[in-house]
Amino acid sequence: MERALFHAARGAGRTSPNPLVGAVVVSADTYNQYGDLVVAAVTSHAPRVAMDCALRDWAAAGLKLPSTVRMLLATVASARILLHVGHLTERDWTEVQARLRMVFTWL
Repeated sequence: MERALFHAARGAGRTSPNPLVGAVVVSADTYNQYGDLVVAAVTSHAPRVAMDCALRDWAAAGLKLPSTVRMLLATVASARILLHVGHLTERDWTEVQARLRMVFTWL
């Protein structure tokens, strides 16, 4: 995580014309240690489908607006993480994990 924060500081203000986007890391530390992360999108839009997860404790997670985790998953290099805002509460993380199980029925 220290490396990600270091790279965040280097990249701040240099993403134009692409906007900064929000995401929550959903992969395990054992996967992340190799330099890649699996993330799910975070948006300020309301949930649209059953797999979207409205965050109940969005302010406690450091977010500025009510937010939804969408199961739009991607793999990104940890060096591309520009900013670490906070952590989901246990209650919200449990709900996100339940949505991941809906996506990957074998989990």
